[in-house]
Amino acid sequence: MSVEPGTHIVFGPDTPHLYRELERPFANDWFHCVGDEMGALMAELGYPLDEPVKAIDALQISRGVIELRRIQSNGGRLAGRILDLELRGFMMKLANATQAAPLPDKVSGYYGAFVDLRSAFYNAPHERTSVEELAARVNLSKSYFQHSYKQFFGVPVMTDMIAARLEYAKYLLKNSRLSVAEISVLCGYDNDTHFMRQFKKYVRVTPKRYHDAGATAE
Repeated sequence: MSVEPGTHIVFGPDTPHLYRELERPFANDWFHCVGDEMGALMAELGYPLDEPVKAIDALQISRGVIELRRIQSNGGRLAGRILDLELRGFMMKLANATQAAPLPDKVSGYYGAFVDLRSAFYNAPHERTSVEELAARVNLSKSYFQHSYKQFFGVPVMTDMIAARLEYAKYLLKNSRLSVAEISVLCGYDNDTHFMRQFKKYVRVTPKRYHDAGATAE
């Protein structure tokens, strides 16, 4: 059979196979693994064996394979255990992706770029970035960017950006002695009044009550 670019397949241990490129350039990331627990893991995940699967993010698979090879080549006393955990996580991510709704071909090629954008504002929630700026980074119009973002992640981009800020705020409220005003600045808010209103709207309690509840739990 012929398969599209960005397709991956997991062969069973006893499956004979032969594949080649139909056209160049041809990128082929692969790895071979053995282990008594692999069969049980694949059965638990319900992952299809010996069937081509179109990847939602082919670059994620490539990065995963490269990381597995890097861990193996670096060696070390804990390399075997690290490889085991990485491989389990890798296969879980593949299985999780196959359960997601298939993306239209028109937007699926942007998925990796969108994941990078999302990771960037979750890692730096204090940075003030507009939807227009995010759309420009992937060379899309604002409306098409917003539509595609919701297709990928099931949530509007502005709602997700707010969630990133508030998740960081919740962490700081539980794990620091900073004031509410200081936390609001670190989370990218112009003033603490706006921060408190938005926190109460989405978290359902005030920042102070959230902090106090965390202190009581400790």
